[in-house]
Amino acid sequence: MKTANAISIPTRTALASVALMMLMFLPANAVLGGEKELAVTSLPEKVRQSIDRAAEIYSTPLAGVRWDKVHELHGKQTIFQLEGVNARGNAVEMEVTKAGRIVEVEEHGISPGEVPDVVMDALNEQVMEFEPKKIEAIYQDGRIIAYGFEGKDKTGADVEIYISADGTRLLN
Repeated sequence: MKTANAISIPTRTALASVALMMLMFLPANAVLGGEKELAVTSLPEKVRQSIDRAAEIYSTPLAGVRWDKVHELHGKQTIFQLEGVNARGNAVEMEVTKAGRIVEVEEHGISPGEVPDVVMDALNEQVMEFEPKKIEAIYQDGRIIAYGFEGKDKTGADVEIYISADGTRLLN
């Protein structure tokens, strides 16, 4: 006897197949709940207070910042990753814990002239004939702690290298 809510076996199999195919094409974090996009206004109060505090502590990279995206990342602890553009037109990222601790701030689009000579010298010692295509400054505790460089070496191989702000340590 068929009821109005009954679905035939072939129909259920077809629906299950469609659902399985949809899951296969979704990013893993959408299925597993590892990341979700949020609005800045929906962030916890401690995180919003940290964003305001960060603008004072990290005044250079965050001057005039406009936050475009916020991602809630779940791992060992919840991290909120903000992405935006500052007054200089550079991309910036900031990571803040759920408790409101500012983990780091990154400013992408740094020019080679903004990188200290000791860091550029250390870079040239590590990778000969390397001209970086992308440079970022990485900030913690209100100061630059490292610079990141991306590009190709003289053989055409991709290179990504991080050097401490004082030029004394290779960080990768």
